[in-house]
Amino acid sequence: MTTASGQNKADERLARMAFHVACLNSGDCSARRIGSDIKHVCLYFWHAWLHRWKLLTALGIATLLLALFVVRPFEGDAKDALHRWLPATDWKDASLWFSWSGEWLYHLVVIAGLWGLGTFLRSRRLQVLGVSVLIAIAAASVTSRIGKSGFGRLRPIVAERHELPDTFIGPTFRAKTYVVGEVANLKPTKFHSFPSGHTAAGFATSMPIQLVHPLIGIPFTAYSAIISLSRTYNNQHYPSDLIAGLILGIACSLPTRRLLKDMRTETSSEVE
Repeated sequence: MTTASGQNKADERLARMAFHVACLNSGDCSARRIGSDIKHVCLYFWHAWLHRWKLLTALGIATLLLALFVVRPFEGDAKDALHRWLPATDWKDASLWFSWSGEWLYHLVVIAGLWGLGTFLRSRRLQVLGVSVLIAIAAASVTSRIGKSGFGRLRPIVAERHELPDTFIGPTFRAKTYVVGEVANLKPTKFHSFPSGHTAAGFATSMPIQLVHPLIGIPFTAYSAIISLSRTYNNQHYPSDLIAGLILGIACSLPTRRLLKDMRTETSSEVE
């Protein structure tokens, strides 16, 4: 009975995903339909994540084990190693610029570029790809923010300033000050290190493109990697934060490939 009920729910999700694909394929490439596209892509992603919730749960557990128990014990000298490889005298300003661009500029350029190019070329696939990047970024950003507040990991730059060890204090949702060791009045935001939001959003920007157009996606993925490394270079994150953000960004992007494939399949079926 349970198996049959689970199969019915899975079939229902697939039917809803097919409905959203049909809605995305209908009509023209007018820029006025962006609101409708955001709704249907968002709902498609939601049902796709629910359809693969077991896989995503296993991936989340594996990510935590990898980041906290495999990478974390060996990450102590990562920042110093990066500074030896790329001296601060030459790369400090560049790293700060890459880090700043990962706040919003990089994502805006990619989303607007894909949507605008799709509108100009009358390509529904490019328009939907642009919206998929937007939804992946939103999902990665919200999830990373929950993780940051939930784990409450002290940022390395703050730990170094106060001569504190790598510290997890648990949930930091409330707007109060915290005491670690002999240091008082640490704000909750100072604990928001794990996972890296810049990394999660960066790869949520590049991976949808990478999954659909592998060669075209390479420079975008490379740029996301540079943004990610700049966070450790500037002592804002530990490498384990980056690993968690990387996998989170990829996970949030996964429905893109199936969505674009379903759109092409549905269009081909209509032609036949």
